Amino acid sequence: MTTADGLIDAEYILMTGKPVSEMQTRGQYVGSCYNYSIVAPPLIARETEVDEAAGISDSVVETADRGTR
Repeated sequence: MTTADGLIDAEYILMTGKPVSEMQTRGQYVGSCYNYSIVAPPLIARETEVDEAAGISDSVVETADRGTR
């Protein structure tokens, strides 16, 4: 995950950025910083909206997981 000089490897950053970008494309409120994602839904949300957001996250993470095997 890091280069010889201790910096975070650019490929690793791109690897985490791709799923976040896909979530944003699908309407998910999410951002990323290095190896973690920040999900920031609206403060007021219906149960169906929360379920939809969870479905988006599950789908994208599942796709990303398949790509790493």
